[in-house]
Amino acid sequence: MEGEFFQRSLPIPVLQVLQEQFGVTFECFASPLNCYFKQYCSLFLDTDGYFGSRGPFQDFRPISGSFQAFPPPCDVAIEAMVKHVEVLLEKTGEPLSFIIFLPDQRKNANSVVDKMENSEFKRKHVVVPGYDHEFRHGMQHIIDDRELYIRSTQATMVFFLQNDAAFEKWPPTDEKLNNLLQAFRPVGYEAALKRKSEEEMTEKNKRLKKDTEEKDKEPTKDDTKVKAPEDMNNKDHEYQRSQSERPEDNKIPQFDKSLVNRRMSEGELLKNNQPDSRIPHLGNGHDRY
Repeated sequence: MEGEFFQRSLPIPVLQVLQEQFGVTFECFASPLNCYFKQYCSLFLDTDGYFGSRGPFQDFRPISGSFQAFPPPCDVAIEAMVKHVEVLLEKTGEPLSFIIFLPDQRKNANSVVDKMENSEFKRKHVVVPGYDHEFRHGMQHIIDDRELYIRSTQATMVFFLQNDAAFEKWPPTDEKLNNLLQAFRPVGYEAALKRKSEEEMTEKNKRLKKDTEEKDKEPTKDDTKVKAPEDMNNKDHEYQRSQSERPEDNKIPQFDKSLVNRRMSEGELLKNNQPDSRIPHLGNGHDRY
């Protein structure tokens, strides 16, 4: 069976309390994809046996130990489980305990629930209110951690079926039951929502920071206006420096402003108006003189 509902499993804090307070080390209904303990029962021994499975629960016959059972919400499977558990409890004198988790079906006529209520091996029965606890998602092996927990809208019944030796070894006292109910509180669900909100806020801040940096890198119109005169000044400076580094003979003559509006003397006028006294020669045709 597939889907988040059929393959859902107990939260990690609940499994930890079951192990510490009631000695649970085995899951009666699990798979390689959602198991918590190293050993468990599953439908397909031929493939799951390589990953710690002991095969179907109906073929599993322990004589001692503490076990957790969270069967699929199917009346046929639940009824077969209860019959098998009672047979196992009757046949052994060793400490043998089963902690069974079922959806609350007290409002509907259900022979399985009535049978467990009236069982000689029932030591305790508690109900976890709906919307006050959570389960791990049935597709937990492929989904994001933020969606790992799902809130249960239905109440959950917890039955303790034990023989006398197990009841003496792992008694479901009020203190232990309170610890179990506290472990059911939806911490994982709230933590997932908080973590998701924090990640979204972090991503939003990163985008804002990136947009701000890109905006700062873009030149504005004012920056362009300021830089233009600076570039022209740099060009003038380079020209003046190149002029100062030139040899005296190669320097470009500077115009003497003092010569403007100055009247020439008669000697200068006569000198400038004298004919060219150089003698021309034929030469090679390139030079005239």
